[in-house]
Amino acid sequence: MSNMLHRAAEIVEAKVNKFLNATENPNETLDLSYEKMLTALQETKRHLADVVTEQKMLERQMLAAHADSHRSENDARAALKAGREDLARAALTEKQAADQKAASLQEACDRVAAQSKKLIDYEQQMEQR
Repeated sequence: MSNMLHRAAEIVEAKVNKFLNATENPNETLDLSYEKMLTALQETKRHLADVVTEQKMLERQMLAAHADSHRSENDARAALKAGREDLARAALTEKQAADQKAASLQEACDRVAAQSKKLIDYEQQMEQR
């Protein structure tokens, strides 16, 4: 009995596969693949735009941190000239914090730049296809 059910299931499966193969249109399948690739390319471009925006934001923050560092260094020099070691130390502490912030932002910017490069490479591959 089990053999007979197994054989019947195989026959039904074969008929369903034959029906699906007959109804499949290669042009429609190709169009669907093309649409999926275009959608993937658009998503990649959107993601790349987000990454580039993030990279530019990090670069602006880095420039601000460098400016803060230079300002604090100048403040420390001015404080030393005025004989105010306490203010010079405070300014140097601020400079050190700004330098650490700039270094941290540089690391983040490097990671984002690497991600951006990967997306650009992927985008070019998608466009070639």
